[in-house]
Amino acid sequence: MACKNISPCIFIVCSVVVSVLSAEPSLEAEIEALKAFKNAITQDPLGALANWTDASHRCNWSGVTCDPSSNLVVSISLVDKQLRGQISPFLGNLSALQVLDLTLNSFTGHIPPQLGLCSQLTDLTLYENSLSGPIPAELGNLQNLHSVDLGDNSLNGSIPESICNCTSLQALGIIFNNLTGPIPRNIGNLVNLQLFVAFGNKLEGSIPVSVEGLQALQALDLSVNNLYGAIPKEIGNLSNLEYLQLFGNSLVGEIPPELGRCKNLAHLELYSNQLSGAIPSELGDLVYLETLRLYQNRLNSTIPLSLFKLTSLTHLGLSENQLTGIVPPEIGSLRSMQVLTLHSNKFTGDTFVNNKPVKFNIPVYGHEFPHRGTSIKYRNALQFEEP
Repeated sequence: MACKNISPCIFIVCSVVVSVLSAEPSLEAEIEALKAFKNAITQDPLGALANWTDASHRCNWSGVTCDPSSNLVVSISLVDKQLRGQISPFLGNLSALQVLDLTLNSFTGHIPPQLGLCSQLTDLTLYENSLSGPIPAELGNLQNLHSVDLGDNSLNGSIPESICNCTSLQALGIIFNNLTGPIPRNIGNLVNLQLFVAFGNKLEGSIPVSVEGLQALQALDLSVNNLYGAIPKEIGNLSNLEYLQLFGNSLVGEIPPELGRCKNLAHLELYSNQLSGAIPSELGDLVYLETLRLYQNRLNSTIPLSLFKLTSLTHLGLSENQLTGIVPPEIGSLRSMQVLTLHSNKFTGDTFVNNKPVKFNIPVYGHEFPHRGTSIKYRNALQFEEP
């Protein structure tokens, strides 16, 4: 159709030309970034990157996904490809990248701080590699980040406080690393966080009271670290919490009765600490509780009768404390029980029901099984297994 007014037509044509010209450098930068990533790979025994050549369009390269409208790279997923090498910092030039998943490879070196330039990044999964060095503070620039799984590497240093700027974050996994220092004091800023697992590090200090802000949290695992101080009573305000695992630390003080307000709690693991005082009767309000393991502490009360209302309880570990009194006969009513440990306490007398000794139809073990950590990617259903 002829243009009656020549000026608007010139404007439209110029706009299109400018858009094309501005897109070309971005596309060229993407190609160079992907080639740099491939060049940093020293071993590719499965040929995962064999088709990363000029013979095919980059959007057809293995593990690469592009946006259909812009042709910009939005995802690189190379899971369990036995790749060795380092993660190229040039990935920071992929301006549209949303997903980077390099799970189950053998990448070494540091996590590139340049990933903090990928402003659209939502999922960063580097689980089970051989990465070292710190968690880059630059990740705190990623406002769209939903999931970070850096577990099972050799990362050191502290958790950067800047990660608390990622208020869209829903899952943070850093298990089995060598991280030290405190839990970020502003962790409560992550109001959308549902999963925080830091099992098997060397984190120090106390659990910050700001955890009260984690109202969406479903699983908190800070087990097997060097944490000390008291368990914050503010955890009792986390109404969505299903897993609370703090075992294998040096936590002191009493078990907060406020934990009885976590109505969805199914797994409470506080064993191998230095907790003292009474077992709170309020724990009997946790009707969904399946595992309650408090062994290897310094608890010195009787067993509260309220625990025997927990009909879903399968694991009850109270051994190696200083518990007193008798073992209540009501313990025989826990029909779902699979593992019960009571040894090495100061109980007195026998347990009788109707003047007859209680016979437990459940195994009573001398030692509890160790507990495992979890990764976001492979156990995102929050199912923690026994070995």
